[in-house]
Amino acid sequence: MTRPDPVTVVVAVPGTTHGLPELFANIAVQTYLGDVDVVVVDHGPRPAIDTTALRRWWVPTRVVHEPRPGLSYALNTGIEAGTGRWILITSPDAIPAADWVRAMVSTLTHSGASLAGGRVLPQFTAARAPVLPSEVLSLFMPTQWPDIPCELEPPYALSDYNLGMPRTEGPRFDCQLASPGQRRPGHGARELAARVQRDGHLVTVVPDAVVYRRIRPQDLTLRALWRRARWHQVPISRLLRAHPHTPSGLGVPLRYGR
Repeated sequence: MTRPDPVTVVVAVPGTTHGLPELFANIAVQTYLGDVDVVVVDHGPRPAIDTTALRRWWVPTRVVHEPRPGLSYALNTGIEAGTGRWILITSPDAIPAADWVRAMVSTLTHSGASLAGGRVLPQFTAARAPVLPSEVLSLFMPTQWPDIPCELEPPYALSDYNLGMPRTEGPRFDCQLASPGQRRPGHGARELAARVQRDGHLVTVVPDAVVYRRIRPQDLTLRALWRRARWHQVPISRLLRAHPHTPSGLGVPLRYGR
């Protein structure tokens, strides 16, 4: 029996390994039968990650340093450092489901897609999970997903938390959109997907390749949501029209502005 192609998981980390233990623990128990290694991009002006601290997590790991600000630079550096046939991209605070790698690689292999995006679901860290309006949840992840893998089209979208691509001919992020402190429409995964499609290549949505994104109580404070809405250039008026009263679990009225 032929062994499946090796996979490299790329994760950009802003100078600390604080969020990595659970990510590594879930990568270590993937159902995928091929080799899976991790490239950790130490993303900051100076190297800050102690590589010896990563050895105890029992996942083959390499650390590369990227000093330039902007997530696009970090992810491109990680992609270039990968050695697997397939590159998967996620975040240090993501929790991959056990079948994540297998589902993503299966779709990439059989579809011939140049880019694939998996489903992102919320993982609330509070003891009692809030019930959020979709307009609030969409500040953290796409909220609409197909039932089966399909070509990317509205209303579906991709997220930097869960991407897959072939390593050799795979696309790269546009670093001209990586200016720190600025958010432009189409930044990151969405811009990448639009560019790949514009070049005539296939982009797929893989609903059974799941990662969970941690959402903490402090992420749902009034100030945090206001900042996130501005960062994503989401009209505040749209959020207010959708839920003029306090959404369950937020604990404060949703009022934005000064």
